[in-house]
Amino acid sequence: MPQRTNLFQDVVSIIHEHLAEGAEIERSAMLTNRLTGEQREVDVVLRTRTGPGSGYHTVIGIEAASRGRRAAVDWVEGMVAKHQHLPTDKVVLVAESGFTEQARRLALAEGMIPITPQTLDHSDPTRQVLNSMRSLWPKTVSLTPIRAEVGVAVPGAGIEWFQAPANLHVYAEDRSHIELLPMVKALLDANMERTFDQIDLQNIAEDIDAYAVITVGPNWTVKFQDAQHSLYVERRVDEQSPELLRIDGVKITAKAVIRVSEIQMHPRRLADIDVDYAFGQGLVGDREALIVVTEAENGGKLSIQFGPNPNVDARVRVNFDHSSCYQRGLHEKSKRGRDWCRKNGPASETT
Repeated sequence: MPQRTNLFQDVVSIIHEHLAEGAEIERSAMLTNRLTGEQREVDVVLRTRTGPGSGYHTVIGIEAASRGRRAAVDWVEGMVAKHQHLPTDKVVLVAESGFTEQARRLALAEGMIPITPQTLDHSDPTRQVLNSMRSLWPKTVSLTPIRAEVGVAVPGAGIEWFQAPANLHVYAEDRSHIELLPMVKALLDANMERTFDQIDLQNIAEDIDAYAVITVGPNWTVKFQDAQHSLYVERRVDEQSPELLRIDGVKITAKAVIRVSEIQMHPRRLADIDVDYAFGQGLVGDREALIVVTEAENGGKLSIQFGPNPNVDARVRVNFDHSSCYQRGLHEKSKRGRDWCRKNGPASETT
């Protein structure tokens, strides 16, 4: 049976993942009741070893209540009864809307830790991380190669370039080979940062289709087996035996489909454990995403949790999909990015 989680439980889980480095975190964990032998679901279970080389784990159960009203004493009573015979050493109760006074007193009396998020504003200058993230602007970039040119070293003629078919065989020195298309996709994957700079991704603030040209070379080599190696293409001239020509460089033209969304962040504070955080939920491309940022004395951390992709098909699996988050204070258009795309976009799309 699928385990149940909600937004607040996911946020609480990610916060504790940020705080408990090296600990094992399990969401919707199933723990066995010592009396009945039946399993009970706990929102989050955190396991930490008590010392180096120790086989003993401290097990902390974390229960989250996402309610419009404050958690009452009956919820705390239910948690006390639930964990009485579960293998948890400590229980943390996190109530999104807080606790009634009676519920808080009971939790403390039972040795549990009641935690209430507090709403923050952006006026505190000490919260540098959260203040800079009132909104995040996730951007998805899908790259599709549409043309590749290969430059080869021809004896007596220098470097000659030709437009290569997708099924061109690319050889290693031992004459083993792969087709060009997988190699092109690997080159695109390895040069994503350069592609982002070319299209000025940081300053693109709306959905656009762009083009990127990635060039490797001259004297291009690839590293495998701890050494640099050249790659080759085969040339046949009339009735002569085929010869291998060294690839000096490759130029790839790819279409980049860029989609931009805004996710507003909601700042909160867990005063009981002295942690500030913010969370936001929205679409990144066509996928639901939850973003959680925490800020403590030792700095800030950011996590992105994606939901299932509803539109996975063969075409999407073939393409390279990459995501990058850039925080934006102003929603501005990128003239540089548009001008670059117009200049470098190919007149026709051929493979």
